[in-house]
Amino acid sequence: MCYVWQNPTDPRQEVSLKTLEKAPFGIDNLTSPVARPTLRADLPELVDLLYPRARKLEISSNGLHPERLETIIKNTPTSKCASAWKALARL
Repeated sequence: MCYVWQNPTDPRQEVSLKTLEKAPFGIDNLTSPVARPTLRADLPELVDLLYPRARKLEISSNGLHPERLETIIKNTPTSKCASAWKALARL
C-alpha cells in the first residue's frame, strides 16, 4: 500500500500543465504522466489537455478519490481508468 497521500507532493514539484502542453497530438495510448492523479486539484484540466492528444488516455489510481474519476469516465468515453476495486465499489 502506498501512503503518499499522507505526505502529498508540493504542487509546485508536480509536472505542470504548461509542460504537458508540449505533448504532441496523435499519441496511440497515453498513460497518465503523473503519480497519484486523483490527489491533483487540476485533474480535470489535465484530462482536458491530454485527452484530445491520445487515442486512449489511461489514468491509474490508488482509488483514494474515486468520485474524481467518475466525471472523467463519463466525459471521456475512450479513456481508461484503472483503480482499486474497493474504491470503485464506493461510487
